[in-house]
Amino acid sequence: MIIREFHAENILKYRSLKLENIPERGLIGISGPNEAGKTAIVEAICLALFGRTFSYEPEEVLKTMKWGAAKASAELVFSGADGKHYRVARYLNIEGHHSASLSLVGSGDAIAQGAQAVTRAIEERVGFSFDQYVESFYLAQREITMPHASSGMVRGLLGIAELDRVADELQGEVDADRRHIDELQASIEAIDDQLGTLNVEESALAELQAALSSCGDDARDAQRRVAVASARRAQLEELGSDVETQVNGILSSDVETRFRHWQERADHLGEQVSTLEEACLVAESDPPGTAPGTDLIAWIGGLRDRVAAFAAIRARADVHAEEEKQWLGRKPLSSDTEADPEAEADVAPVSDHDDSYPAQRAHIEQELAGLPGKRRVFRLLAFFGLVIAVATITVRWLLAPEVALPEGEQLVAQLRVWFPNWDPQTVESLLAMRWTAGGALTIGLLSILRGSALSRRIRRLRFERERLDAHALEAREHIDLIAEIDEHPMSKQLESLRALHDPDIDDALDAFTEGDGKALIDAEALAAWREPLADDRDMFREDLDTLLDTLGKSVAEARHGADTSDRALADAETAVENEERRRAEAEALSERQRGLRGQLQEPRERIKLRKLGLDQIRGTCRRIYNDFNVQMRDYLVRIVPLFTEGRYRHLKIDDEFKVQVFSNDKNDFVELEELSSGTHRQLVLGVRLALSQAMVDAQSHGAQSMILDEPFAFFDRERIRQTLETLPTVSEEISQIWVISQEFDGASFDLHLACRRDSDTLTAIG
Repeated sequence: MIIREFHAENILKYRSLKLENIPERGLIGISGPNEAGKTAIVEAICLALFGRTFSYEPEEVLKTMKWGAAKASAELVFSGADGKHYRVARYLNIEGHHSASLSLVGSGDAIAQGAQAVTRAIEERVGFSFDQYVESFYLAQREITMPHASSGMVRGLLGIAELDRVADELQGEVDADRRHIDELQASIEAIDDQLGTLNVEESALAELQAALSSCGDDARDAQRRVAVASARRAQLEELGSDVETQVNGILSSDVETRFRHWQERADHLGEQVSTLEEACLVAESDPPGTAPGTDLIAWIGGLRDRVAAFAAIRARADVHAEEEKQWLGRKPLSSDTEADPEAEADVAPVSDHDDSYPAQRAHIEQELAGLPGKRRVFRLLAFFGLVIAVATITVRWLLAPEVALPEGEQLVAQLRVWFPNWDPQTVESLLAMRWTAGGALTIGLLSILRGSALSRRIRRLRFERERLDAHALEAREHIDLIAEIDEHPMSKQLESLRALHDPDIDDALDAFTEGDGKALIDAEALAAWREPLADDRDMFREDLDTLLDTLGKSVAEARHGADTSDRALADAETAVENEERRRAEAEALSERQRGLRGQLQEPRERIKLRKLGLDQIRGTCRRIYNDFNVQMRDYLVRIVPLFTEGRYRHLKIDDEFKVQVFSNDKNDFVELEELSSGTHRQLVLGVRLALSQAMVDAQSHGAQSMILDEPFAFFDRERIRQTLETLPTVSEEISQIWVISQEFDGASFDLHLACRRDSDTLTAIG
């Protein structure tokens, strides 16, 4: 993977970063003081490639945005392992969105889109993941240590990571099988001891089961006696509590109590008293006794009589309401609905002999339908008759000779024009005018008389219609009154019933209010009638408690017998259960022992098979490590002398990737830690380069770039110069090497990037 172009905006330190025409081979130097943004350049490149940096995890990618920026971007052009040029672009914004795309240079089609998808596509095209990249081709700042043989990169490079995982799993399975065999053997021996302790006998179980059957019959009989006695007592106690609750409700009632509540209490008490008497009759057989609350029962009977009397009046009121409904021909309107007489008339069909409100009103409307028109006709006749009569008399007066008015002469002249032979002084003309005036006057007077008769008839019919409507309104009010009567206290109900003006209801109400019913509507009468009720309730409670105590003793005796039978049954059941448990336990132990013996063979066979596989895997891993050590030694023998000016040429590597070099001064192989800091770090850098070269060769990555961030700590100037001269000659494949340092003292680079603290932009063109 070779980096060719890089553009970034608002990434880390840089507001703008542009690197173009980056050399494919040679050294690229990045220099500048601390906090000048040197590491920011390579971390921005790493961000473009993998969506993260050495310093920040993927979920912390927003921390790579320049402080105060709302959005950021990074665009990188690189050549992959296949030699093709790719362009990757990533975009970030302050809302946390991270988008990315990957495409071939020169093609507008995207190979992958989305942050994760682009990262996976890049890993496929460069041949390594982020972790492998930072362990091989990215030497992070101050991070120059020896790789370990068991590191993920080395194991992945050698292709033995999967073999190691399989070997660990196989060894774990072998250990688990061995533990399992030991557990099986211990369990088999423990079962032998348990079977000897149980010592099961065959005849004991049948004897115990026979005893259990006899105890079960006795226990069931005893429980039945307890259930019967308890049910009787509970029934009486519940009925007594209900009666007391209802009586207390009556004691707290007053004349404002609704009739419906009196009726419900009377009905409820009646049902309870009847049930109580039946329960006492059943209970009297054992033990003997009498029903409690005789006086209370008599008082309740009086309440029921009063309620029944008023209920009869209410029933007559309901009949009254039904009669009103039938006369109206429909259900009553609600109180807030405006009466519509025409709608009332349309509810039910009208017969010839129907005297209901709709029928009568329809008949009146039918009669009224033509009368106003007839009256208008007769009024017109009267008007025209009188007008004609007056006009005829006026003409005759104007034509009279004794009048001699100019208008008369003009009229005579005009008439002669119309009627040439007409003479107003002839007898025929005079008679014609008299008959015309008389006839017209007669018709006018008769029409006036007929119109007056029609007006009287219309007024009478309208009055009758209004009377019917008023009666219908009153009927609807009665119906609504009866429908709402249950929502009012007794006194209000009596007023409502008297408002019906029904003689039968009024007579019944008089008899009710003057008789026993007075107690329900008069406070003094109610108090006098209810005075003995509290004493009757207390006497009822005493009688009931006496009966309950007697029944309680019967329940206790029955329960004692049942407890004795239950204990005997429990003992028998325990004995049978223990024997069955012992027999079942012995059988289960024997069965389990047979199963355990059968289970020994399978883990033994698995151990043999897995040990064979472990031997094969471990032998393969040893050969791979040996071959890799030989390869690494060849790389080191070629690379290390270049960094040490030939002082250290002989090296050896053990299986743990531990490197030793031959020291001429000591005439022996020594550990790297025994050398000076500068030499030690030079050798470690050489080992890392050798490992990177091995990775390139093993994975066929082609041309590769490498980043060395501050690799010259503890290097003197001579070592820095020597290392910079040596780096381009180390490998043909690792052709593009990025080196970061504070200063290089005149070293020559194919591209040199100088960073400054006071600048957040950088542009370089190779």
